Amino acid sequence: MKKAFVLFIVFTLPFVSLPVRDIEASNHSRPWVSHAWKIISKTGDWWFDTRPKTQNGPNADLFSSGSLMFNSNQHGPLARHDVEIQSVQSESIEAFAQTSAVNWPGNITIIISDPDNNDVVSQTVTSHEFVYHEPDKLGSYTVRYVQNHRETWDAQLYHWHSHKEDGQPCAPHGECVSPDGLTLKEVDDGKFYIVPSEFHMNARNTQNFGRSMTLSTLQEQNYDQALGAHVRYFKNFDIGDDVIFEDMILDITYDPGSDETRFAFEDRLGGISEYPFKGDLRQRYDVGQTLKLAFTVVSEYDSEPFEVLNYIKYGLDNDGEAPEIDDYLVDNSRK
Repeated sequence: MKKAFVLFIVFTLPFVSLPVRDIEASNHSRPWVSHAWKIISKTGDWWFDTRPKTQNGPNADLFSSGSLMFNSNQHGPLARHDVEIQSVQSESIEAFAQTSAVNWPGNITIIISDPDNNDVVSQTVTSHEFVYHEPDKLGSYTVRYVQNHRETWDAQLYHWHSHKEDGQPCAPHGECVSPDGLTLKEVDDGKFYIVPSEFHMNARNTQNFGRSMTLSTLQEQNYDQALGAHVRYFKNFDIGDDVIFEDMILDITYDPGSDETRFAFEDRLGGISEYPFKGDLRQRYDVGQTLKLAFTVVSEYDSEPFEVLNYIKYGLDNDGEAPEIDDYLVDNSRK
């Protein structure tokens, strides 16, 4: 058993000026609930592999975009979902977005607009950080998720329609059970993590130790099969274990504003996720080259069963600032 300046773009133009596609989820059980996600396309070509999820509960409804690859393939930087409020006394909106524990801890902006198209909430958050709003008007609210980098996120929304003791919003109470039955625990102010299952925590398999991991196989390490969700707990690695990351670079971009080079790798769904490092590294590496890095599994919070790579922990502790690549290189190979 195991031991215990992102740049974002906020669109204020009418949505009709940009091509969008409705992605419909199934299981309508309440006629007033919209299950459609609208995704901005970069080109107008409606190719989407997003799989929305809807879960209707006695106290809240869950709407998930599925794994949405922002700024990758045909996806643009913006997703939105509408929520119909019929009672200001009993209904509330809770929005967040989550990404894999081995993805770079970038930020995403969540904006909630009221029926008069006024922004009542606009907050830049990290993965699993909740935005909460108690509506004071009846009608249709819009929740927008804005991400400017090539990153994969699952945009989620809880529409609470009852605040009974056995089913309450997470943000005001510090702990809750999601509409799809997951136990969420507050680990920081407004940040909630899924508590991993006992099955996942006890599923150590030593055959994976010593094997180099791609981004895709690293992401599989955090997938809890019993819950059907990604958690912040490694299935085959313990705190203090070294993990060799070895993957082919699909693209290299340099941002002079932040003085960071971002290396793109293929994720488990065939999309693109990026690892940033400090400085302009374009003369040191080529697309198609294999980047080999050494990471270590560390505890994210000392008193909780949540784990991350030391590279990811650096980003969390330094407000998303990228580290020096030489601190993680297995060797100093150049092109």
